[in-house]
This record gives sequence, structure tokens and C-alpha cells, in this order.
Amino acid sequence: MKIKFRYGWYDDAKSILQYTAESDWNWRDWHAGWRPAVFSLIQHEGNVHIVIDFREQTRATMPAGINAHFMSFGTSISPKLSGKAVVIGLPDDAKAQLMLDEDGTFETKTGRLYFASDDDEAQAILSTF
Repeated sequence: MKIKFRYGWYDDAKSILQYTAESDWNWRDWHAGWRPAVFSLIQHEGNVHIVIDFREQTRATMPAGINAHFMSFGTSISPKLSGKAVVIGLPDDAKAQLMLDEDGTFETKTGRLYFASDDDEAQAILSTF
């Protein structure tokens, strides 16, 4: 199985990890992709914020069950994560399916997702963390 998510540092300070969807992925890929990303943080000092990037995906629509699968994000994946993530490029139809809080964010069991349409908006959100 080829995992269709890649990860790498979003910033030079190595405080933000970018998790990027590639091609036509599914939720199995989503969950499997977190394993190597989290493993890479074992020796990391401090907490890490996440950028989840859907701009490169080739899926026409998101797979079903977005609320349940997004709910799995947070510090439960790794104590090295801050629990805060900015999601870039989530299609509007997928965002409309989410059970968002009044402020437009999504609370998970152990974290919170914020949404941006591009890197500038993501940077603005990240600067508040």
C-alpha cells in the first residue's frame, strides 16, 4: 500500500509540521500517514503545530465520514503535538459537512482544527498559537 500523505517541516524553526494529501487518497491513507509523521517526532523538543494541506489532492470529493475521521486528530495521535492544526484547501462541500463551532473551528477529542484558504491565511492563524 502506498501512503498518499507526505509530511515535512512547514517552517525553519521546526515547530510546524505539514501533512499533505496527495492524489486520490482515502481514510486508510489518512490514518496510516500519521504513523511515520509521529515517529519522526520522537526526539523532537517541544510541541508541534500541524498544517493539513488538501491543495494537491486529485479527489473530486472527500471520502464519506469526514467528521469522524477529523475527530481523531489531536494530542491523542502524539503527545508531541500541540493539538492545534490549520487545514488549508479543504473543499467547501467538505467543510459544509463538518460540525463546526460558532467560531468556524472544529473541536476534536484532543485538539482543534482551524481553516484557511491559502498560506497567508494559514500563517495569520498560526501566529496566534
